[in-house]
Amino acid sequence: MKLRNILLFSTFILSLICNTNGKVLSVVLNILKAKPTFKSVSTTIGVSLVASNAVNLYNTFTSNREKFEDVDIIKSMALERFDNLVQTIEQNGALAVDEISKVISVYSNLAPILNRIEKLVSFVRVTERKMHTFKQQAKLLEKRTLINFSKALVSLRRNSISIQMKTIFRILSITSFKIKRQIFFDQLVELIKQEHGFSECGVAQFHIIMEFFRIIYSAEVVVYTLQVFAYSILKLYRVGSFYDELSITTNQLIDRLEEDDKIMKKFIAKLDSRYYLCEEDRHEKGTTYEEMNRLVIGSIEPLENLSNGFCQGKKCGTTYQRNVIRKRHHPNIPDCQGKLHRCRHHGTYEYCVNRNESDSRFYKYLQGSWTLKHGNKDNCETAELKSVTTKGSYCEVCFCECASESQHAHIHLSLRPEISDIHNNRVVVSVRFRKIGNRVMGLQIKEGTLLEDGIVSNEGLRWKEQTPFEVDERTKLLKESSNLHKLTYDNNKMIMKSLSAPTGTVVTGVKFIRVKDNIVDLSIHYTSYNKTTGKLDTTEAGSIWFNKFQIPSRKHTFDPFDKQLPTTCTIGSYYFFTNSGDQVKFSNSNLINDGGQSTLPFFDTRDVVPKTFNNVILPLSGIGIQLRGCTLSGGFITPLVYLNKEGFM
Repeated sequence: MKLRNILLFSTFILSLICNTNGKVLSVVLNILKAKPTFKSVSTTIGVSLVASNAVNLYNTFTSNREKFEDVDIIKSMALERFDNLVQTIEQNGALAVDEISKVISVYSNLAPILNRIEKLVSFVRVTERKMHTFKQQAKLLEKRTLINFSKALVSLRRNSISIQMKTIFRILSITSFKIKRQIFFDQLVELIKQEHGFSECGVAQFHIIMEFFRIIYSAEVVVYTLQVFAYSILKLYRVGSFYDELSITTNQLIDRLEEDDKIMKKFIAKLDSRYYLCEEDRHEKGTTYEEMNRLVIGSIEPLENLSNGFCQGKKCGTTYQRNVIRKRHHPNIPDCQGKLHRCRHHGTYEYCVNRNESDSRFYKYLQGSWTLKHGNKDNCETAELKSVTTKGSYCEVCFCECASESQHAHIHLSLRPEISDIHNNRVVVSVRFRKIGNRVMGLQIKEGTLLEDGIVSNEGLRWKEQTPFEVDERTKLLKESSNLHKLTYDNNKMIMKSLSAPTGTVVTGVKFIRVKDNIVDLSIHYTSYNKTTGKLDTTEAGSIWFNKFQIPSRKHTFDPFDKQLPTTCTIGSYYFFTNSGDQVKFSNSNLINDGGQSTLPFFDTRDVVPKTFNNVILPLSGIGIQLRGCTLSGGFITPLVYLNKEGFM
């Protein structure tokens, strides 16, 4: 085989292992067919140590033999260079067969094919280890040993790696095997989509198919490299020229890779690109989650404070249900500093006040006579422990839902647009919830530079800074702004939404908006781009704010009133409560276990940074928020992102 072929395929090895981008296969195939020069190949993809090793390998075995008096030197140099190449392949392409087998082992139709692949990979690894042994013992090897080993690699016998690789390809792609192939991939896709067949948190579904094909591609690379090695050894010892064999082998490889590429693209299109984080086993407020402090929270309210001392004929559960304002102050009970709702009687209360007004809870410890409990009495100093009870037979002590509007209450959502730097070709690659200035809940974006073929540079990734909203120096309350949405007891709903940008665009921004009935909804900003150059369309017509309005169904409004804290959920018990278009209300937590001292649902504030396939960072094709938790919990409002698959398509 000519030097051009070794050089070009070594470039393919480089692109596969060192991961230039998702379109690597088609680029390399075009290069192979176009017969470019060394310079153009280097310019297109780049040449690294891996490529150099492959080129030097060929040069060593095909150079004028008379230059080397000592065959041992030839073997030692060549095997050392080959060893470096194989180590690189082994480190980067040692394959996740175990992970794939977890997904598809339950289907008997899939198991035989998987077993073939697994056996081939195992055989290739053994062969690689034998090459390592040869390298260590190069000076001790007889000529016949190397010839026999090389013949075994390219033998037409059923168990040779060359024949095994061809057999796997035939099963997955050749016409006569199409029915079996269709069954295999359809069942693989089906299993990946099943809720209990594959846990999709922490990985996008289409990455599983890509990982499967990475196994196939990597096996092809190693097998082909071993074939090149074998023919080079046989030529070196003048067993034959093997030009025709190498040419046929190369053409067959190109055909197989082209067909594999078509199959991969077909089945990638069938799988979801959604990505969200798996559940935490330990939750920490301010790190893994946040809540809307004191938006709706349980509060002790003696009836005499509500009625200005006139209690006769008045009851907590009947008289005081909506928009109640405390008439006078009680020295030992926190003031709601807002309106009280849905009051009821719980007899006698024992409690100690939380003196940290910035905290979300009024009490460190709270115990009512009936079904009311929060915290532990050990949290209280002796002097802090208080109690309050019904006076006589008529002046009850109420327990109400407080919708606080104090400076310590976090009751605002940011409507401010969060847009990437489009004019510098930057796009959104990740999102997270953050409290802006520690008081306003909003989404924050991570941006990166879009490159050729629709991938994002690993350099210069950053979370876009957010400026705190203005505060009135006198009242310490937030100043009114068109970019703020105030939540109240009655105006307390958000729409859970997942939005996807059209083909040929990438997400460049996100924001919350107000829609019908003053409900908060989600909107994304997308921008057209050139798929080849990666250049964003910076014209006014190139970007659009998009929101697919859906009228929420009353049957699909989630009310977390009296629900458990989602931080009590166990690993494996989480699921999505909502679909796109469903509503979620804010309310206080369970009285029995938390004394209504939390506002639910919580916000998941972890960084939703997708795990990249082979270190490729993709732009987003969509963003969403959904409610996720376990049964009987109030859940977490969780960000989701959708990866743009166009670079792989």
